[in-house]
Amino acid sequence: MAFLLIWRGIASENAVLTAVGCCVAVVSCFVRQTGVINIVAPLIVVFFVRKRFVPIFIGAGAVIALIFFIRPEWLSGSPAEFASHYKVWHEVSFRVPDMITLAYHYVVFNFQNVGLFFLPLVAPLIFLRRRWQEIAIAIVLLFRVQHLLNLGVAMPYFAFKSQEDILQGNVFIDFGLGPPTLIDVWSLQRPYPFHLTHAGDLIVTYLSVIAGALLVANLFRRGNLLFALAIALAATGTAALLGSGFYSDRYSLDSAWSIGIALPLIIPWEKRAARTTAVIVLIAVAIFGTLSVREYFAWNRARWEAYNSLRAGGAPVTAIDGGSEPTNLYEVSKMNRDEARKRTMFRPPRTYVITFGPMLGHVVVARFPFEGWFGLHRGDVFIVKRQ
Repeated sequence: MAFLLIWRGIASENAVLTAVGCCVAVVSCFVRQTGVINIVAPLIVVFFVRKRFVPIFIGAGAVIALIFFIRPEWLSGSPAEFASHYKVWHEVSFRVPDMITLAYHYVVFNFQNVGLFFLPLVAPLIFLRRRWQEIAIAIVLLFRVQHLLNLGVAMPYFAFKSQEDILQGNVFIDFGLGPPTLIDVWSLQRPYPFHLTHAGDLIVTYLSVIAGALLVANLFRRGNLLFALAIALAATGTAALLGSGFYSDRYSLDSAWSIGIALPLIIPWEKRAARTTAVIVLIAVAIFGTLSVREYFAWNRARWEAYNSLRAGGAPVTAIDGGSEPTNLYEVSKMNRDEARKRTMFRPPRTYVITFGPMLGHVVVARFPFEGWFGLHRGDVFIVKRQ
C-alpha cells in the first residue's frame, strides 16, 4: 500500500497523496522493521527526478528515527533480540575485507533466489539479447556458487558447513517446498525421503545462476517512474540484508518482492516467443508449487497424527521430539527469551522421536504413511523410541 500510494503521488505530482503514502510507510515499520525501506528507496529516486518531494520523505524518516531513539520497543518487541542480528558489525575482527565478502555473498544469494522465485517473469528476458552483460554477471555469480559446489553445498544452500553464512532454506527444500523440520533431516543432515540426485542439485544451482544473470543484466535499463521505484526498493532491500548477520532464502521475499513489479515492464511482450515462454514456465511452476505444498501438508498431517498418538498414550510433552513446530507450540512459546534461545540451540535427547526414517540407537514404535505427487512419492513418518 505504501508503494502504491507513493508511486501514484509522485507520478501525479500530488504532495498530499505522497505524504499519505509516507504515513503508510511509517506504519509499515511497525509491521516489520524493514518497512523503513519504503521510505528510503523512494527518497533515492525523488532526489534525482522530483526534488520537491524530498522534504516529505526526510520528514517520514525523521519520525522513524525519533521513535527508534526514544521508544525502540515500539519498533521491536525485544530490542535486545533485534540487536543480536547486527552484533557482527561490532566485532573488532570484522574488518573491511570481511564486510566486502559478506556483501558479495548476500547479493549473490539474493540474485539466485529472486531469479528462481520470479522464474516465469525472468525466463522471457532471454529474448532481450543482452549477451555480454549476462555473461559478465554470470561469471561474478558463478565464482561464489562454484566455491560452494566445491565444498559439496548445492541449492538449496544449507548452513551445515560451519564456515558459511546462510541458514537452512525455508522455501526451497530439495525438490520440494517448506522446511522438513523433523530432527533426522533438519538437524542430523539426513536426506529427505524424496530428494534430487547430485546431478539434479547441480542443474538447479546452475539454473539459478542463469536466472540471476538474466535478471540483473536487464535491471539497469532506463524505465518509467514505476520501474525506477521498484528497482530502488529491491536494491535498498538487498543492501539492508547486510546488517542481518545471516541469510535465509525467504529474505528475498522481504527484500526484493518489487522485482515482480519491475520485470513485466521490460519483458518484450510483443514477441510471441516471450509470451509463450512465460506461460509455459508459469504453468510448470504452478504445478510444482501445488504438488510440493500438497506433499508438505501430507507429511505434516502424518507428523501430528504421530505426535497426538503419543500424547493420547500418556507420553508427556517433554518426552517427545516432534520437530520444531510442536516444540515451539508447547514449550518455547511459554519460555522467556533466554530460555527459548537455549532450547532452540540445544535439544536434549527425548524418549520418543518423530522422524522420516529409522534412527541408530532407537527402535521403531509406529509408522504413519503419507504420499505426495499423486502417489509417486510414498513414505512414512516414524515414531522411534530411544533404547
